[in-house]
This record gives sequence, C-alpha cells and structure tokens, in this order.
Amino acid sequence: MFKIGLILLSITSYAFAQLPIGDVTRLNIFYNEPSGRATAGVFEFGEFKLPENSVFSVEKQAGVFMLETPDTHIAISGLPESITSLSSLEVENLNLSTKEEKMSFSLQRLTGSSSESKLKLREFSITCNAKRIKNDSPQQVLDACINEDGKAKIQLLKIDGETVLSSTSISINQNQLKFRIKSGGFNVKGNGKAFYQDQIIRIKVEKAKVGALNVKRRLFKKLREIESDRVTLNNPWIEIDLK
Repeated sequence: MFKIGLILLSITSYAFAQLPIGDVTRLNIFYNEPSGRATAGVFEFGEFKLPENSVFSVEKQAGVFMLETPDTHIAISGLPESITSLSSLEVENLNLSTKEEKMSFSLQRLTGSSSESKLKLREFSITCNAKRIKNDSPQQVLDACINEDGKAKIQLLKIDGETVLSSTSISINQNQLKFRIKSGGFNVKGNGKAFYQDQIIRIKVEKAKVGALNVKRRLFKKLREIESDRVTLNNPWIEIDLK
C-alpha cells in the first residue's frame, strides 16, 4: 500500500530534482511500438522553446523515449522500468511547471501494456509551494516542497487489472507529514515528519493505522521489498537518496 506511494514519491522527487525551469501543457502521447505521436499546447522547458500546439513523432531507444520535430530532438530518460518496458503507452493531458516559487505536475490519465503487464494511472498530481526560493534551482524548489508545503494525490492506480491505490493523498506542511492511502479494501491513515537536505529525503513514520489497528511494523516489513542503494529503511526512518 504505502510502498507504492513511496515508489511514486521516489521516482517523482528524483525527476523533479533534475528538471530545469519551464512549462509543458496539454502533453498527449500515443505510442504503439515501434513508433507513435505526441502533441503539446506549450513546450518551453530549459533549452527547448517550441511553437504552440507542436506535434512530435515518438520513438523508444534503449528505454529512452524520443520526441522529435523536424528541428528538435528531446530525450525523456530516467523513467522507471514499469514505464519503459511498455510496448504501448497513452498519456493524456500531462502538465508540468517548474517556477521560482512553485512546482506542479498533473496527469489526467496514463495507460500502457506489454506482453507481461498492464498499467493504468488516473488523476495523479503533485504540487509544491515555495516561499523562500532565492534562485531558480530545482533543488531549492524541492527543498521547499518537502520542508514547507507539498501535496500529492492519486485517484486510481491499477496494475495488471488489480486496483493498487485509490483516493490516496500525501501532504507535507512545515515538515509535518500526513497520508491517507486506500488499497486492498483498507484505509490506512498515518502521520510523521519529512525532511529534505543535500538531495536526500528523510521520512519518519510515527503512526500508521487501519482503524484502531497499528500497522507500522507490518508497513516496514513490506517496504523491505523496495530497499535499494537509493532507498534505505531503519524503522521509523525511510531515506531516499536523489544524488
């Protein structure tokens, strides 16, 4: 349950830490191996400043999605294997904005499949409000997101036809963490603390309950399945290294 939320947090935080300042609006991708098509209302991101309503051809090379126009080649790398392994992929209404005082990401729908798996994600969003940013560094924005004000929501996540998450939310305000996760017929509510420093996210889970039942120990037992060089666990602490 919380494990899936942590994976999404890790992936998205790592991606945010690498992003330049800019805006992408109404990005739609239709990919069916070996090629596809994409459109974007606005694509002004880092070095790329494309005309409104640009149309791209899409290819995938060694796990990297390539968006191309006659004059521009954009490589989207660093995506999780659960995405890059898909032979078909549809992304609907993706919006991404990184500014000096705010970072936001929203996705209306993502569906994909391969010979081995199916994935469906609906209404996934992350918003970070930063009040003390001094420059346009994404690390500065991520610092404010974790240490000041950040929110994430997932309406639905299905893997291989099974509902993994629904009506899930995570919020952080002044390092105070609250989460509500619905999965497998259970509603897990919890709280704790979250910190970001030197490209490391540290989460302290203080409470995790299903009704009156304390499930924190069981939660950490399940989280052991995703422990890696980047994600380390030491109950009640979770550490995510974004370097």
